[in-house]
Amino acid sequence: MEWPRPAAPGWSVGLASALILGSCGGEPDGGAPSADRAPPPGVPGEEAVAVAPSARASRFLGVLTLEGGAEFILCEGTPLPLDGPAFLDMVGLHSELAPGLEPMEGIFADVLGEVRESQEGPWLRALELRRAALEGWGCGRDEVDILLEASGTEPFWTLTVQDSLAIWRMPEGSKQFVHGGPALMPRGGWEVVVDAVDARVELRAEFYQEPCRDSMSGAWSHLSAEVVLEGREYRGCAFIGPGWEGRI
Repeated sequence: MEWPRPAAPGWSVGLASALILGSCGGEPDGGAPSADRAPPPGVPGEEAVAVAPSARASRFLGVLTLEGGAEFILCEGTPLPLDGPAFLDMVGLHSELAPGLEPMEGIFADVLGEVRESQEGPWLRALELRRAALEGWGCGRDEVDILLEASGTEPFWTLTVQDSLAIWRMPEGSKQFVHGGPALMPRGGWEVVVDAVDARVELRAEFYQEPCRDSMSGAWSHLSAEVVLEGREYRGCAFIGPGWEGRI
């Protein structure tokens, strides 16, 4: 399924240009040539390297740093040079989430991408950004079973949608609801509905393909969400989880 790319954030043209020029004619972090910015043929000392996409895109979680060129350090510690369609969005969010900090200051990012090979080694082609935040909390979670997740503030809440369960969490406790799976809404996006035994709607969660910023931390997500729980409405940010990425 083709996802709309988020609108490019207010990134600095100077910063992005410097990173692009500093990556050796379009090769991220010292040499991984990009299919998007391959060196032109015939340039002395440069040779385009044919790279084949992986069998399917995967989710990659890690930390983006810009010291000496864009580098994505996977949560398990492996560093990969970075390029691709989502590259400038990620650079822009880095400049917004870590203003005035050293370029090596990292932000957490959740990316749909492909690992490709070049003469210099593997690099990550970032296709679409799912989340970005200054905090690194994303590396400490097991998210493999998550289909969709939404969260918000005032009060703090989280709704985690798994295959048959929707788990609602707040500081004072949690509730679980059995559901029949996310359904495509006529106007786009998805909904999860749980009906009570007396025909009332006990839980309804709607997920929209609209980028969202957390009102407190500034964290960015590629989806927005509205949740109605027992008659009360909550609004927040959301993302597609790894457990549903390839099943839509």
